[in-house]
Amino acid sequence: NSEVVANEPFAVSLQPFAMEGWSSPLIVASTAGATKSSVIGQDGQIFITWAITNSGTESANTAFSIDLLLDGITVERWSSKGLFVEEIQSVKDWNLLPTRTLITSGTHTISLVVDSTGYVRNNDFTVSTYSTTFEWPTLPSNTTDISISPARLPNLSPSIPRNWDSPISI
Repeated sequence: NSEVVANEPFAVSLQPFAMEGWSSPLIVASTAGATKSSVIGQDGQIFITWAITNSGTESANTAFSIDLLLDGITVERWSSKGLFVEEIQSVKDWNLLPTRTLITSGTHTISLVVDSTGYVRNNDFTVSTYSTTFEWPTLPSNTTDISISPARLPNLSPSIPRNWDSPISI
């Protein structure tokens, strides 16, 4: 006899959440305090605001990460202590994106991924990501150079081990 066991329902549902008055869970704007996304101006000022919640039936009692991705690459990671049912966690007016990566002019996708490392058991991952696009302007050449924070970048450099002909050997 084989017994069919139903999948356990998702008790935790960590997901992006549009707070009251917000147009979406992830806002990309040219001014601080925005409640809806806007066109990024020629000054290159960008403010990112987001919120998440647990809309499940049980608390997420495990710490987890929230990642912000630009074109599929992680540019920032925040941590959460866990979330009770209906509890909200948010970040408002984060303006460090230009210090995390070089942004080229054109259309970009920015994504918020909740529990990006999968620490929380019984989480519904089908609702854990929200993405939107924005247009990065061609900035004037006299714009002050923004240096990318080296502490946030991988500490990798190519090297050739002793007795090797190249960095990659097949």
